[in-house]
Amino acid sequence: MVFVFQSVEVLDMKGQCLLRRETHDESTVIDVNHWASGVYIVVVRTPAGIATKKLVVAERP
Repeated sequence: MVFVFQSVEVLDMKGQCLLRRETHDESTVIDVNHWASGVYIVVVRTPAGIATKKLVVAERP
């Protein structure tokens, strides 16, 4: 089953919203190359509900 996103948010560990994107697509790309290494929370809203996942941005050489 494929869900269409309604919105995607990325939060830092303090709960501050760093990115909010409204979308009506089945996928979306977020460029994290300029973000500091660390742990972030991704919140995806679809018509079926809300999913929350951890995103780890690793140090780059």
